[in-house]
Amino acid sequence: MIRQRPYILVLAAFNIIGSVGLVAPLPAEIRALAGIVVVILVPGLMLFHVVTERARLATTWTEVALFGPSLGYVLSTWVLLLLAYLPGGLSGLTIALVFGAIFVVLAIAAWRGPWTKEKALIPARPGARGSSRKVLIALLSVLIVAAFFRLANLSYAEFQGDEAKIMVYGASVVQGYEDTLFIHRKGPTEILYAASGLALLGQTNEGAARLPFALGNIISVGLLFLLGYRLNGLRAAWIGAMFLALDGYYIGHTRMVQYQTVIFLSAAGALYFLYWLHQLSQESQTQPAGKPQFRALLYLSAASFTTGLITHYEGVIVGLPALFVLYLLWRNPQVRKDLVAPLVESAILAAVFAALFYLPFVRHPHFASTVTRYTTDVTGAGQRLYNNIAAFTERGQLYNFYWLFYVMMAALALHFTFMYWRRPSRFARWGSAAVAALFLAVLFFPQRFTGGGIDWTVVIVGGFLLAAIAAPRATVSERILWLWLGPPLYLSLFLMSDPSGHFYIFYAPLALLTGLVLAKIWGWLISAVGESPGRAIAGVTLGILFALGGAYQYAYYVYHNEEVVRNWSVQQTLPAWMTPASRENNPIFGIPHYSGWKTIGMLFETGQLTGSYATNVRTWISDWYTRSAEYCEEDPDMVFIEIVERPREKEKLLEEMGDRYRKDGVITVDGEPRIDIYRRTGEASESITEYDARAFDQAFNQSLANADLHITAPEIDLGLTPVSYRFGDDLELTGYQLYEDRVPAGRSLSLLLTWRALRPMDKEYTTFLQVLGPEWRKVGQRDVAVGCNEGPTYDWDAGETVLAHYRIPLLAGEAPGVYPLYVGLYDRADLERAPITDAQGQGIGDMLKLADITLESAE
Repeated sequence: MIRQRPYILVLAAFNIIGSVGLVAPLPAEIRALAGIVVVILVPGLMLFHVVTERARLATTWTEVALFGPSLGYVLSTWVLLLLAYLPGGLSGLTIALVFGAIFVVLAIAAWRGPWTKEKALIPARPGARGSSRKVLIALLSVLIVAAFFRLANLSYAEFQGDEAKIMVYGASVVQGYEDTLFIHRKGPTEILYAASGLALLGQTNEGAARLPFALGNIISVGLLFLLGYRLNGLRAAWIGAMFLALDGYYIGHTRMVQYQTVIFLSAAGALYFLYWLHQLSQESQTQPAGKPQFRALLYLSAASFTTGLITHYEGVIVGLPALFVLYLLWRNPQVRKDLVAPLVESAILAAVFAALFYLPFVRHPHFASTVTRYTTDVTGAGQRLYNNIAAFTERGQLYNFYWLFYVMMAALALHFTFMYWRRPSRFARWGSAAVAALFLAVLFFPQRFTGGGIDWTVVIVGGFLLAAIAAPRATVSERILWLWLGPPLYLSLFLMSDPSGHFYIFYAPLALLTGLVLAKIWGWLISAVGESPGRAIAGVTLGILFALGGAYQYAYYVYHNEEVVRNWSVQQTLPAWMTPASRENNPIFGIPHYSGWKTIGMLFETGQLTGSYATNVRTWISDWYTRSAEYCEEDPDMVFIEIVERPREKEKLLEEMGDRYRKDGVITVDGEPRIDIYRRTGEASESITEYDARAFDQAFNQSLANADLHITAPEIDLGLTPVSYRFGDDLELTGYQLYEDRVPAGRSLSLLLTWRALRPMDKEYTTFLQVLGPEWRKVGQRDVAVGCNEGPTYDWDAGETVLAHYRIPLLAGEAPGVYPLYVGLYDRADLERAPITDAQGQGIGDMLKLADITLESAE
């Protein structure tokens, strides 16, 4: 008999250890793990315990160990969302206090409640075979493989484009711009986790920021093992979960600061709890009139489903299989009468949860842009059907060792045949085999099924999926998996203009179906050749297949002496026979690479780089690592070019630079050049400075990897101070924002200005910004195009509004004190300054005092 109070005390001890770890001088990854313990693991374990115990649900230790943390992700998502809505920004202290209070409330509720059930090692499944030890070994083997490929060298890669965007957005939430959550065009979950990490840790790094997502993915693989075990038995569950542990989509997408982890967790949880309820309703020893059990499982399923739904619209993928299970429950008259009230309550709970985000989201002015994005770029404008089959097969072989991909596709066709082979009709049997073969032919030779203006692949694949879902002799578990697989597969193949890497959304049911088919073949092999030879053949075959798949993913995600994406053409990392797919025109989302952007950030910080810059990579990456230095596409002071990444943008930039820039420096990684630094000057360079990227990493992580950067995204409501000053008859200054008004000497002052064009103009204006000392001595100065990224002012339309970001370098060695900041405009052609008038039409000269700044001594 397990006693309740020791369990609570153990969790309390972990909570205390986690809280101490958050403030201890430990590596960022260890402190991030401590934050996960406090915010996710301990509250989730306690909540799962309270809910299941009060409902008298017989849980198991594997369910507690995996679904507890999963529920922690659900709980933390909603709590962090509510905290983000509070004015003043997301504070680490607030997060710690709130989750500490949640733990205390749950602990009191648990302490006062009974706990009289024994805990088994494995989940109950009617007719399940296999000892607890076998199940535990199988589960641990899957988790170990999953953990290795998700955690090894997690800190190696720099933030990629979408990751860096999430980190910048997370910083904005910490600073109090909850408006960010509604302009993201996805759900808020990934931003909330990035923001909470920044708030709790203060200083972070890539591994610490990614850790919640990597751990969540490991847990999701375990959950899918348990779901597969409940649905199809131990052997099928182990095979299917091992496919997921080695799946490149799962590995790549969750070694990043990205939302997919929560989709995996929520989908597995929502279906598991419903299928658990279905099993309870089928067991004769269970009293059907189990309202507390129904209520608990429906609540847990609704909370999981809704968390996925606000994380991304892809969370809806489990909607059809969930409705199918509810339909089965409703058909049972003994269950129906006790199902109504809990079902209505859980529906209300889900609606309230969803409304917490979606109500302000759809009311936000940016929502129209989100709709446009998904109705044009994603689903396409004016076109109804696409054919993404070639992309599906190529990317499936890019993200996975291709034999694993082939096995999954063959298993899909075989399972379709298995379901129809149960019928006595020869037509059904051989017809299903023909349809399955046709399906495989379409996948690998789609071009042969188009002609006469008709794309027959749409009909063939659609018919195959409908026939699979409607197979008359399919079991409940099989129909659940096909309902989970079929609609998103069809959506990504034919209804999206470019699914990119979003094929991942149906890989969980695909892997579980693969496990089911291979487990059947394993069983038939044992029947044909005997148990020992059959086990040996099956085990060796799967072992070789998984070993090759592991070697493939090791080269992609763990082994970085040579980076796969940088050696693709010469295949130095992997033998050519292992990589039949080309990276050309295929996304390499999540595949690690390291270029040395932290070096750029530290060079800005130490004053070795000053002025504006342009680059060939996504601006979110440069925003995060330069700490919002001044990005300018119009005649920038410097250009940073990643040598390998984004070659088209690289060539375009080099062409635009012409002979006006010279190469001044290069950032190297292990002696290999990664980023070239160009400066705007006509002089020839006598020498090129080489910077070793690894020498700058630690300094950046310790001083700059935080939420302290000027948010300059124009789509965010940044709350600029409103003003109204006319500059000539052409431009109006409508707002400004100083990131800080106290700046150490020798640093830069970060300033945002909002300009509005009053009419079409024929002048190219330049902004001058000056910090002046006694006798008009310039303490800081910056002259730059009014809107660096919006083109010259003579191209602006009347009424056009531009948000411009400027960095004003301040001289070192100046005396501390208060200095005025002035702004003005002059015509680039004749240097004539524009006269300025205030809102009342009173002239105030040709330069406007915008604010006072306090210059502090340099530390």
